[in-house]
Amino acid sequence: MKVKKTREIPRWLEDPAPVGDVAISSRVRLARNLEGYCFPHKLSRDDRDSVINNFRNAILSNPFFQDYQWRDLSELSPLERLIMQEEHLISPAFLTMSGSGRGLAYNSGRTESLMINEEDHLRLQIIAGGLDLKRTWERANETDDELEKSLNYAFSTDFGYKTACPTNMGTGLRASVMLHLCALFTTGNAGNLAEYASGFGLTIRGIFGEGTGASGHLFQISNQFGITNTEDETISKLERFAREVIDRERNAREMLVFERKNITEDRIFRDLAVLKSARLLNINEFMERFSYFRMGVETGILPPMSRSTLNKILIFSRPAYICYLYGLDENIEKQDKARAALLREMLQDYNA
Repeated sequence: MKVKKTREIPRWLEDPAPVGDVAISSRVRLARNLEGYCFPHKLSRDDRDSVINNFRNAILSNPFFQDYQWRDLSELSPLERLIMQEEHLISPAFLTMSGSGRGLAYNSGRTESLMINEEDHLRLQIIAGGLDLKRTWERANETDDELEKSLNYAFSTDFGYKTACPTNMGTGLRASVMLHLCALFTTGNAGNLAEYASGFGLTIRGIFGEGTGASGHLFQISNQFGITNTEDETISKLERFAREVIDRERNAREMLVFERKNITEDRIFRDLAVLKSARLLNINEFMERFSYFRMGVETGILPPMSRSTLNKILIFSRPAYICYLYGLDENIEKQDKARAALLREMLQDYNA
């Protein structure tokens, strides 16, 4: 099978990633609503269009957003939406919403996005590679300030920013870190992680956030509430917890390498062999085997590979990307065949 199209991966997957051996990405999301309008699920068609126009004008008239492009959600094909979700540019909820009266603005590197009329009038999102919460929050705050120059947000002196979901009231901030925790789960030392996180006011979710499951040992750790801490306190608390989990993962990897060396190497080399030779590879099997392959690279069991290449393999193998790259429909067997062909091609010169 031959690739029919190409696509550059989002810049956050290419940039040098702080603590990138475990931390895949950092994301900051802000929820905002305009004063004088109902929340999106109660908006009339005219008011929904009015909200859209307010945000479109605020974005297109401000030089700060000159690198952004605007798209009405109705313009995006189902495949384009799926690809954007796989890139973490839009949320799973936005993926399935009606395109009428909803919009999306994003920068050329696809590291920043503004979803209009999702659960709130605005979901502002900034994403960066690795553990980089402080810089990501600073950029989100700067972007929010630029929008507020021409928009009047709904705000209460008692409760902070008004949001459709009460858990977002206050700062409207949801920060998250995506971590690759292969060793912790392999050693069985991750059993109490969710309960432990809850004690810090944090929660652990799957690869695409709320309502999604874990895949390839990738997990998002995020704050649960927007009203209990200031933005800086939330960011600091999440970073401290993330670093603790990262240390646990690194210790678990060392234990696997030195105390279970034969079993660990056998698993990693078997998974690599399948990735390099399979003729059919479904997404779940890929994610499981790629997780161990990635850990093998990061621990030095396998030869070096750039994180940009590792990330490219990860995202190119997602279902929507496979359909886009190979010009496929929703036929699962064709996708599995194309995914296997892609892996054989990308790993053909990788010798271990």
